[in-house]
Amino acid sequence: MRCCVATPTSCRLHRGSCGRDVLVVADRDQAGRDHAVHVASQLDEHARFAWLVEAAAGKDAADHLGARLGITDFAWWS
Repeated sequence: MRCCVATPTSCRLHRGSCGRDVLVVADRDQAGRDHAVHVASQLDEHARFAWLVEAAAGKDAADHLGARLGITDFAWWS
């Protein structure tokens, strides 16, 4: 896998995801879901895999974690 062969900005944004599985948490509205799909597509050349999930409680990751739910409690996209 070749990471960070694009622009310097892309390298800074994706360096931490190189070769790793990444969890992309979408807000629970259409704009949030659309943005999560965009982010995941940007990770295609960097991450090993990008998992798309959304909060099981509340409208976003902060609400989900604030409800004392963990990473394994996110709602997985099918």
